[in-house]
Amino acid sequence: GQLDPAAAATRALLSALQAALAQAELLGWRSALASQSVAAGNAQGEQVAAGDSVAAAQARAAALLAEVTARRAAAPAALAGDAPGEQVRKTLARMHAVLGKSHPILPLFTLGGLAAESAASLAVRDQLLNGDDLAIVGWLPKLGAVRENTGLLNDVISATEAMGVLTQASDFKLLQTSAQIDKPVKRWGALPCDPDDDLRGVVAVVAHAPAALATLNGDDAIAGLFVDEWSETIPAKQETTGLSFHFDAPGARAPQSMLLAVPHDLSVPNWTLDALLGVVDEALALARLRAVRPQDLQGLGLLLPGLFLSNNFKRDVPSLDFARLVETNLGMLRAAYGQNTANSFMHMAAGTSIVSE
Repeated sequence: GQLDPAAAATRALLSALQAALAQAELLGWRSALASQSVAAGNAQGEQVAAGDSVAAAQARAAALLAEVTARRAAAPAALAGDAPGEQVRKTLARMHAVLGKSHPILPLFTLGGLAAESAASLAVRDQLLNGDDLAIVGWLPKLGAVRENTGLLNDVISATEAMGVLTQASDFKLLQTSAQIDKPVKRWGALPCDPDDDLRGVVAVVAHAPAALATLNGDDAIAGLFVDEWSETIPAKQETTGLSFHFDAPGARAPQSMLLAVPHDLSVPNWTLDALLGVVDEALALARLRAVRPQDLQGLGLLLPGLFLSNNFKRDVPSLDFARLVETNLGMLRAAYGQNTANSFMHMAAGTSIVSE
């Protein structure tokens, strides 16, 4: 039938339709909005209030109800006999079927045994931030430059501030738990750690919760919009490490070697160019010495290198008498060096000199 645009019932119907459509629009249904805004009129089927009419609003509501009903029918409802996990899965699937897969759904949960430590971290926020109340405010934009989801949150906060809703430093809450229950962490995980802190197993949560999370109990039901997460590996101050290389040496030449430089003074914190050059020079000098063959030393090749021989004057352990060795082989030494060196070797045998005269 015809509706009187001026009647109170008509205006109440339009108000109820517009309120329902406004709720649908907040849930992501863009078709709930009026297609156009025109001046108010009083003809049936036209505008009875600025920007809308009963007929237009009723048509949009009917079309929207039909689409929502069809989507609900396509998604299976949870059954009483389903396992709890299956009931949750079906319920979420049905909600996403109606509202869209990207629509956020915030289930309620409790922290249980983690509540006490989380509440304690809320109470010592100033200590965790090391007295810098703006640490999180400065950290968020920097992190948002390299992490997409965090950047979106920072954009939303910036947009709200541009609209006049200023963000306070206290709007960011810190909930931090640690696997080391008997050793609470003194600093927020994103700051340089305290020398006594052990950050293994630490979970640090930053929550943008204005006027919320003032207190926290184990049975408090809370909900939040998940934005981003990541893991970080923080190395220990000292580690015993090693480095090795394995490769097949070329068959046409001898295997290659690697020079490992070891600092001569452990109290020096850093390498210097002079120290590194000294290691290389010493290695080259030792390489030249090791390249000398016994036959290159002529007669002394019988005695050198001396580090392989033992000479004990007390005769309490097995040893080698160098003087007797030279005296016994004096003829061979003379033949190698010539008769003019006889006096030198005699002096050496007597233990007085080895310098040639």
